[in-house]
Amino acid sequence: MDTTENVMVFKDIERVVQENCNNLGRKVLKAVLEDWDANLGRNRDKKMYRHKGKKKTIIKTTIGEIEYERVVYEVWVESVKTGHVFLLDEVMENNGSGYFSELLVEQIIQACNEGSYRKAARAVSEATGQPISHTAIWNVMHAQGKLS
Repeated sequence: MDTTENVMVFKDIERVVQENCNNLGRKVLKAVLEDWDANLGRNRDKKMYRHKGKKKTIIKTTIGEIEYERVVYEVWVESVKTGHVFLLDEVMENNGSGYFSELLVEQIIQACNEGSYRKAARAVSEATGQPISHTAIWNVMHAQGKLS
């Protein structure tokens, strides 16, 4: 028996187990986010925030992309419509669709400290199992620079 074959077999098993754990983690996080959104909706000021349906979004995380739905609300102040808001996004302090989790941003910053945007993109893509371009890495780093 060749020991190299055994290592490759274990490596493949490890990869499958990791992907299954990530799949389970994504399902759990989706349920947590949607439950959190539902709780925010139940406890909102119903005169100020009018439920206008749900919209899908994606968050990139350390375990992959999570697609979930959250409620959009029409905002009314003194009987005047002032716009729309996602209460979950406000609580999470995230803006827009397709944003990055705070933990993933920390990994991106660490990867950038160790090399170029291209190397960071490759490292983060390999670690998370999702494609992340060097341009996305650049955007995250510049957004973080504006927050500092």
